[in-house]
Amino acid sequence: MGFLNKLTDKVNSASSGRSSAQFPQAPAAPELGPDSVFRYRKQRGINLGAWFVLERWIVEGPYRNAVKPGQSDWDVAKGDDAKRILEEHWDGWVKDEDWTWIRERGFNSVRLPVSP
Repeated sequence: MGFLNKLTDKVNSASSGRSSAQFPQAPAAPELGPDSVFRYRKQRGINLGAWFVLERWIVEGPYRNAVKPGQSDWDVAKGDDAKRILEEHWDGWVKDEDWTWIRERGFNSVRLPVSP
C-alpha cells in the first residue's frame, strides 16, 4: 500500500470517528492582544537619528560652540550657550511636516535613538 493510500485511510478513519487518537488535538491559538501588533504586522521603519543622541555626521549645528574635540554630546553640553543650542535642535529637528511625510510613505515604525 502506497503512502497516499495510507494517508487517505487515516483521514477517512479519523473522520468516521473510528480512530481519533491517531490525530491529536491541535493546540489552541494564542490569544491576540495589543502586543500582537508588534509581533505580526510588517514593520516599515525609519530612523530619526541625531534628535536626542547627537551624531555629528548627521547634524553639525549643535557642535558650533562645543568644547574641543567637539565629538560628543558631552562636548556640546560643556560648550557656550549649550542650553539654547540643544533646545533649538530638539524643537526643530523633526517638524509636523516630517511626520506627515513619514505617514504618507507608509512607515509604521519610528526608531528614536536615546542614550543614558
